[in-house]
Amino acid sequence: MIPDEYKQAPFFVLTVKGAGNYCSKQFGYRKKIDGIVAEPGTYLLRKFIRTRTSVRLILQGLYFEINDKENWTLTFPQLKVD
Repeated sequence: MIPDEYKQAPFFVLTVKGAGNYCSKQFGYRKKIDGIVAEPGTYLLRKFIRTRTSVRLILQGLYFEINDKENWTLTFPQLKVD
């Protein structure tokens, strides 16, 4: 869940321990994805990693690391304060 104030952020960086960093542009501000409902003042964001990256990590024995939400970090640029 992302606070609504970050809707204007031009990009975000997804970091997955063992997999690397992925920079993406936001699109599709959703309030519900797969039965998960965003709390008031937030929206949901979904980002997938490449299939070849996930297969490589699984073959390296890192399945449980990438499956653990504690190993995922979402970073947004600092917003300008008006």
